[in-house]
Amino acid sequence: MKKTLLYIPALLIVAGFFIAGCSTPADKAEKAEDKVSDAKQDLNKAQMDAAMADKKAEDAEAWNKFKTETELKISDNETRIAAIKTQIKKSGKNASLLYTNKIDSLEVHNKNFKARLERFDAGQTKWESFKNEFSRDMDELGNALKNFVVVDK
Repeated sequence: MKKTLLYIPALLIVAGFFIAGCSTPADKAEKAEDKVSDAKQDLNKAQMDAAMADKKAEDAEAWNKFKTETELKISDNETRIAAIKTQIKKSGKNASLLYTNKIDSLEVHNKNFKARLERFDAGQTKWESFKNEFSRDMDELGNALKNFVVVDK
């Protein structure tokens, strides 16, 4: 009889653990919904991260293209400045000082553009505005060099 009395509490404890361990279908459904919700959030985050990585890659490619094109324009401007300086030397001495001052000013602008391009951090978020402003200024310098005329006297 003593053995029977020991089995009953042990059996009750095991049954209690079994009942406590069982979850209802509603609990299972709630856990499944939570997992689905977490998975959707993870998917959305992964998609946003991928989109940002694509954008950064596109920006980096666009920056490299812009920088290469701009360096070529700066080099062309340096060549034009050298040609104009040669023309100034060939022209008369009366206008030579005026032309020299103008071309020196344009040369300083060209060097400033080169330094500004080197200083710019391509990782900045507002590089498009930099690109627009820089391109406009470079075009103005290019036009000034194209329209620079040395008159022989």
